[in-house]
Amino acid sequence: MMESGTIRHLALEGGAWGIETDRGEKLLPINLEARFRVEGLRIRFRAEPASVMGIVQWGRAVRLADVLPSGE
Repeated sequence: MMESGTIRHLALEGGAWGIETDRGEKLLPINLEARFRVEGLRIRFRAEPASVMGIVQWGRAVRLADVLPSGE
């Protein structure tokens, strides 16, 4: 099932990219393509949990399976 959310640029530890879902969940995608790294961009996506260690303490780490701009 596709979810919807908004891309957020995080000014943490040198900068990172996150997704705030429409359900209020914070996700930290480990494989967000550069073309989607736009603050405020609305997307639809499918994600799987990712087991990674990182220094950014914001949200749950996920691996994106599908990403589309919200209008597509």
